Amino acid sequence: MQLIIKGRIEYTNIGRSMPIGVVRGLSDEFYRFAQRTSDLSGKKIVFADLRDHPEYSEKSELAPFIGCVDYLSLPTLIVVWLLPEACEEDTAVHELMHAWLFFARGYRNPLGLRGEHPFHVRMFAHRLGMIPQDLCVCFHMKQRGLNVGKQRDDCFQFLEDFAPLLYDHVRARDPWNHWQFAEQLGFLCAGADIFEFTDKNLRVLEYVESIFRHYAPEVLQLRDFIVKTAARTGYRTSESVGHFVEAVMKRMFEHAGLRFSPDLLECVSDTRPDDPKRATPVGGN
Repeated sequence: MQLIIKGRIEYTNIGRSMPIGVVRGLSDEFYRFAQRTSDLSGKKIVFADLRDHPEYSEKSELAPFIGCVDYLSLPTLIVVWLLPEACEEDTAVHELMHAWLFFARGYRNPLGLRGEHPFHVRMFAHRLGMIPQDLCVCFHMKQRGLNVGKQRDDCFQFLEDFAPLLYDHVRARDPWNHWQFAEQLGFLCAGADIFEFTDKNLRVLEYVESIFRHYAPEVLQLRDFIVKTAARTGYRTSESVGHFVEAVMKRMFEHAGLRFSPDLLECVSDTRPDDPKRATPVGGN
């Protein structure tokens, strides 16, 4: 796959222009899926370099971040951001499936954070809300015979690479580090029947769980909470996403020692306003 830049667009909600283009080297199956999504949405699909996104950082340890999609901010375009060095068709399909589910099924996260919050709070709130949505995307991809192994393996690779950071007792006590690992591990374990862990995955799982058990047992407690909540709420409808987000957001705030009240959650409309505080992409991988 190769990203070819063809022009620029003005992204008013983040206050900057953005180079966009097309991706070459995709399968005919992908182009057919993209055309169906375009027909459903009435929008043209374009691609952008993820490194140009204002909230992307190569130094971020928040979570694997190799692609995202925005299908609401622009009236005529669906923008799929991809990281060029990690640009594979599975990632492009995953991001576009978020848009397809929205336009074909009205599937979305109906809740968001109200008010002013630091970047890391907004980012984790977004990523926790993406757990059920990513599970739904992977479920539909697998139903169509598409590969979900890349997202599974990328998550395991992240855990294997970064879990040893918790040998540092300062990091091991940081509640945001607990969430950093718990949201990845919880996502994988909640979708174990979708992902079908390989022998290598299981070895990595045993390795990272031993680190968490000895240095940050809170990660496993939060992992269990995420898995149980996903099992209770489900993840295949917008309503179930809302119930999941409400429960997990409350736990996130409480674990971080922050005050939580239902007033912090607001309903998110189908058309996002030009608000720079809502520049976090709709879908992420």
